[in-house]
Amino acid sequence: MLRYIRHTKLTVMQPKLFTLCMALCAVCLNATSQNVPDYVPPDGLVAWYPFNGNANDESGNGNNGQNNGVSFGTDRFGTVNSAGSFNGVSSYVNGSLVGLNNPSEITLSIWLLSQGDAGGQPYDLFFQLGNYGQHTFAYAYNHSGTNIDFHSNCFYNPYSSLDINDEWHHLVIVSGVGTASFYVDGELFVNMNSVNWGGGCYLGSNAFYIGGGADNQYTTGLIDEVGFWDRALTEAEIEALYTVEIPISGCTDETACNFDSEATSDDDSCVPSGCMEAEACNYNALAECEGEACDYSCCPGPGCCGEGMYWDYEFEQCMVSETCQEDLDGDGVIGVNDLMQLLSVYATDCEAEDVDPELGEFTCGDPMSYHGYDYATVLIGEQCWFAENLRNQKYANGDLIPDNLDDVQWSSTDFGATSIYGEDSSDCYGPCDEIENLDWHGRLYNFEAIQDPRGLCPSGWSPPSETDVLDLVGYYGGVNLAGPDLAAEGAWGVGTGESGLDVVPQGWRNPSGYFSLSGDFYLWTSTEGLPNESSFLRVAYQGSILVDQISQWFGMSARCLKDTEE
Repeated sequence: MLRYIRHTKLTVMQPKLFTLCMALCAVCLNATSQNVPDYVPPDGLVAWYPFNGNANDESGNGNNGQNNGVSFGTDRFGTVNSAGSFNGVSSYVNGSLVGLNNPSEITLSIWLLSQGDAGGQPYDLFFQLGNYGQHTFAYAYNHSGTNIDFHSNCFYNPYSSLDINDEWHHLVIVSGVGTASFYVDGELFVNMNSVNWGGGCYLGSNAFYIGGGADNQYTTGLIDEVGFWDRALTEAEIEALYTVEIPISGCTDETACNFDSEATSDDDSCVPSGCMEAEACNYNALAECEGEACDYSCCPGPGCCGEGMYWDYEFEQCMVSETCQEDLDGDGVIGVNDLMQLLSVYATDCEAEDVDPELGEFTCGDPMSYHGYDYATVLIGEQCWFAENLRNQKYANGDLIPDNLDDVQWSSTDFGATSIYGEDSSDCYGPCDEIENLDWHGRLYNFEAIQDPRGLCPSGWSPPSETDVLDLVGYYGGVNLAGPDLAAEGAWGVGTGESGLDVVPQGWRNPSGYFSLSGDFYLWTSTEGLPNESSFLRVAYQGSILVDQISQWFGMSARCLKDTEE
């Protein structure tokens, strides 16, 4: 007895979306680029017609059908435009099954909703292989007579009584020479064999018809998911084609806040999760719940910052955490260094560390105390200069300037940075003792540090502009004469020390990160020129002078010039 199984629609949505995936070509024997549901056996698949608004073959074999008046209706899951709608009078799909080469076995799978008889014949043709009169087989259903016609050249063709009217049913015919098996709704309905069968089976025509078009026989109703294989499907494969899960809509992203473990079809409702800490490298501004663990290891980023520091995303650099006044060295930790610094000034009178020039207490030539170091100053004409290179690791507001960048970080950074000639593992040419170089020559800075709005120099002082440098050089006779006077006494064998600036050779840090040209002096100005280039002063062999532009990623010395009153 035939057991009918009727599916119940749970939700309205695209039935194919929950299973559509690209089948791997490596495991497909006949298809080169299949795009079929995962419940469809790919082995031997010649064509697959899901009727999703067209008559295209989605197996990847290119056996697209020609649509002859077929419209598209609601499929068995309740989804519109997802099943072929045939009018029983003139509509059908036809084409040719390329790649079908004299198979000994053939399987046809089809979902059918028969809704009546029409046309000039009582039988409504739902599939035919080969042109009429030379067809290998033709399968049809008689709605009024409730029986099915197996007209085949491969096996004896009985008319089997069957009532599948007005409801969706799944039909599968597996045929071979002299035998065939017919399945309805996943169960074997009848085996057909004939000892009287004789002759050939496959007649050589690859033409096919779906829903009619031969001998005036047309289907009235809906047809969906027509599959054709050049082999016999197993009973397990046939059952899988019938018992495919009814799609359950919901969020299928396992990382989402509202992941639904029972959902089989994504409905675009997923709420993103992720790291919700704004300071983390992988912060997700769209996240509405915690997801992946927050990462703080990236550099540039939080990974650059040591203990007692944090990454400032606005300035894109490490900043000292707000702690307490007992943190004397500003490293974010109250430690031995703070105690030693306190003991060094124990029982002494308090004095302002940085004297504001506007208070009238500073005279050019007096030392200028800045971040714990007393810089010599010198008056040259109307300009008051630092007589030595800057060595501070902080901006004027106390924020730390990132340092100890490796070659990759130095060459790629977009924020202010400082370095000492010869530090760490970077390639170095010339005197490379970083402790001695810091003591004698101070620090090197990239141009971003020169122009940082927090100020590289103390209040009332600024890095010199190109005009300021040219005025300085002009004061000593111009580029052809000023070199010896700018140089420290004996430097380059020509230095007179006349200016008091005491310029000596110290080199630079290349944009690639290495240290070189230790026989020259390089000083940044605050003047930008061409894109990503800025002005600098060079004093070199025999006191030769050059004022030119160069890449802002170089590391050079910096000095401060007292701001003039306007």
